[in-house]
Amino acid sequence: MADATNIQIISRKEARTVGQKWYFSGTPCKYGHIDKRKVTNGHCFQCNREANSEWKADNQEAVSAYNSQYYANNIEKEKTRISGYYKATQPDRIAKHAFYRAKRMGLSGDFTGEDILRLFDKQNGLCATCGVNVEDGYHIDHKTPLGRGGSNFITNIQILCASCNFNKGRLTNEEWLKRRTANKNG
Repeated sequence: MADATNIQIISRKEARTVGQKWYFSGTPCKYGHIDKRKVTNGHCFQCNREANSEWKADNQEAVSAYNSQYYANNIEKEKTRISGYYKATQPDRIAKHAFYRAKRMGLSGDFTGEDILRLFDKQNGLCATCGVNVEDGYHIDHKTPLGRGGSNFITNIQILCASCNFNKGRLTNEEWLKRRTANKNG
């Protein structure tokens, strides 16, 4: 249902005149919904959503067959769309996941997807340990792991390549750097 405080009231005739596809009268439809309506037929968006949901529930096989066929015919387009979505939302999803992990462990701290992007820029898109370019994929690492009492503040976060992150494991940053230095010298 539309939030009536955020939508300007406009008549169907005015909306049609200015070329809009929908209008908002502020009055309920015959089913009691107060939502935007289509200029073409006057039906409210909530009624359309409910009708579509009902049809999809009654025709699951047809919907599944259509979706499979569409994906097969547009596989590259879909891969690009999905990949773009995950790249665009990755920092926020990572931050949210880290927050809930820390919360479950009773640890303090929080950071945002924007904090991750700032850290990425500060590190010039490079792994904090080995310096490899991580623009095509990176891991967020807690310098002192959450499982060893580290916080979830951005000051305890670094961006690593997958290889460095897997090799570091549950070591603190100091332990990891000592081990790396010892392996290079030994």
